[in-house]
Amino acid sequence: LQLSPADSASPSAMSAAKKARFAKVLPEAPMVTDGTIAFDTQGEAFFSMGEGTHRVPMSMHAENRARLCERLRKRPEIGTGAVVFLQGGDDQPVYDTDTNWAFKQESNFQYLFGVKEPGCLGALRVRDGRALLLVPEMPEAYQAVCGPRKPPAWFHRAYAVDEVAYVQEAKQALLGLSAGELLIFQGDANRDSGNKLPEPEFEGKASFKIGREASQIFWDEMNECRLVKSPKELDVLQYVNDVSSHAHVAAMRTSRPMQREHLAEAMLTEMLTPVTTHWLLLS
Repeated sequence: LQLSPADSASPSAMSAAKKARFAKVLPEAPMVTDGTIAFDTQGEAFFSMGEGTHRVPMSMHAENRARLCERLRKRPEIGTGAVVFLQGGDDQPVYDTDTNWAFKQESNFQYLFGVKEPGCLGALRVRDGRALLLVPEMPEAYQAVCGPRKPPAWFHRAYAVDEVAYVQEAKQALLGLSAGELLIFQGDANRDSGNKLPEPEFEGKASFKIGREASQIFWDEMNECRLVKSPKELDVLQYVNDVSSHAHVAAMRTSRPMQREHLAEAMLTEMLTPVTTHWLLLS
């Protein structure tokens, strides 16, 4: 890592311009939070890891959806009844235990919807960009361990979509979108892992046509969309880059000859926590 004289003077030193860039993520007023989603003073939803960290606006995902639909509408092979249909990630158990690995959303679903919860489905009507989010209906016992269940109205506001229904209502919701053909993310296998995403499954799937040729076009256009970053995506990447760079510099400063690797890893992990990140970038 190459440090400027100003940045290398102390672990927390940084240029005025960089401080100004990070200062804009600080809340201007107390924010109302629920889970991983918060709302600014204008009521707009954003994702944040806590006070002082970067705000990822849900409008970024709405713009991603609009960009994808615009590209698909230019393709003559895509009919007016085409609906993009994606399955989000699910909780994965740790072998045969009753615990789960830390959840990580499926990346294409994350790109289009920004949803943090597992077990969801998403649909996007190509002709007008209308977005439908399907969420699992949690049993009453869920509240005893995980707290209050979030109603569909919360998901509607939090993820800035046009419509929310429960997963078991997928067939009726898709009929409401006048889905004549479903486009699923089924293109080439990943060149590194050799894996392909499984085909989405839901009750009533047999009632809909899966457009195989159109799905390949969707796969191509989706990858093109993700290749070119929007200004909001670049803001996120810049923030992550700055946090990571400063954390690595801090870890290297504390490293000593013959020090065990796990101690350096512990310092790096500490520097990447939201509270320490706030101090590291703004102090």
